[in-house]
Amino acid sequence: MTGGLSFLLALAGVHAIGAAMLAPLPRSCRRLLPLFPATGLLGVLFLAVEMFLLSMAGIPWTIPRLTAIPAAFALAAAFRKRPAAEQRNRPGLSPPILAAALAIGLVAYAAVTGRATSMDLLLFWGAKSEHFALARAFDLDFLRRPEHYLMHPDYPPLLPCLQAFGAMASGRFPWGASLLVMPWFLAMAVATYRSGAHERIADRTAAEWSTAIFAAVIGLAAVAALTAGNADVPLLAYQTSALVLLIGARPRPAARWAAGLALAAASILKIEGLFFAALTTVVFTARARPGERREVFLSLAAPPSIAIGSWLLFCRAEGLLDLYRGGEIGPFTLEYLGRISAGLVKAASYDCLYVPWIALAFAAFALRRRGFAAEPLLVAAGILAVNAYFYMHGEDPTVWIGWSAARTLIPVLVCFHLSLGGNPKAVRS
Repeated sequence: MTGGLSFLLALAGVHAIGAAMLAPLPRSCRRLLPLFPATGLLGVLFLAVEMFLLSMAGIPWTIPRLTAIPAAFALAAAFRKRPAAEQRNRPGLSPPILAAALAIGLVAYAAVTGRATSMDLLLFWGAKSEHFALARAFDLDFLRRPEHYLMHPDYPPLLPCLQAFGAMASGRFPWGASLLVMPWFLAMAVATYRSGAHERIADRTAAEWSTAIFAAVIGLAAVAALTAGNADVPLLAYQTSALVLLIGARPRPAARWAAGLALAAASILKIEGLFFAALTTVVFTARARPGERREVFLSLAAPPSIAIGSWLLFCRAEGLLDLYRGGEIGPFTLEYLGRISAGLVKAASYDCLYVPWIALAFAAFALRRRGFAAEPLLVAAGILAVNAYFYMHGEDPTVWIGWSAARTLIPVLVCFHLSLGGNPKAVRS
């Protein structure tokens, strides 16, 4: 019990780390996203970068080392002359937001009672997190062992880094408490979506109900796909933040670079995150004005390229390259196209009669007069194409689809939701 509480307090401390890193930035940068998701998402990314750099330097992870830089930033901010208090737009509670909070609470209940997790927690994410915490570094000997091959030694490390930080703070890896990482990231995704909905949808009540539907739909899909303890919901939190930043009425250069950081986090969370980063970069670069395309491409492509490139160079130097070598999923074939289509359709039901898609269609009908943002729809189409392309390799993919498709389709739901309400005029001005 004590270890689980310490783990959760460490997650709360991630927000303090993110707040310290935000403190020296201009006010316009600090206001790009609401404080709760901004501090959490930035804090997680900063921790992962620190842990990676320390491992490269051969320096063991410790809580004091990992919190020294944020503490210095916080101390410097405390001694600076404070500007006038920021006036943040804090919409109050409303029935739809209470409904969204209830949905997140039910997801947390499903997670902590083991109703929303899979063996991936025990055999992949949790095992890596525990060994990284024990080694106070990336446990290279553990990753190199042949019996651990299915853990994929070069798989992106952000979630194991976060959970290793919590495990070091608690003195052990608390398996039960780690399940609450999923609703924590879901809450950040919902808060981010809400801020974007208020920009894209002029009607406040419609924006609030759109947020409630988003929380319920994504939460239901995450539970049905058994994602607690996995990196899928953390990934969608960064995907949501990147798209909200790019289609919202925010200062464009700052928002683009912040979106680039979100794409960097996505690229070192899951392999799917790298494809999402590439698709998002291509779509928003192509849709930008001709004179802005170079700037858009640079801000969106540079952070994820540096993040995943550094990780892959490290893996190559340590002899860990596996999945990223390519060519190990078998030859391309159309032989199983019918089974792939049927498998994807079945996975999209989420074992609840396609309720997430029906709710999405209802929201789309309710907001139809407010238009649609094209970019998230194009990204969604790209995600579907990438999924189908990979399933078209090797032997009969029926088991693979049944195991993975429900999770990889959640970002499609996210993209469709974010397309509702259109783009603010400020984005194009």
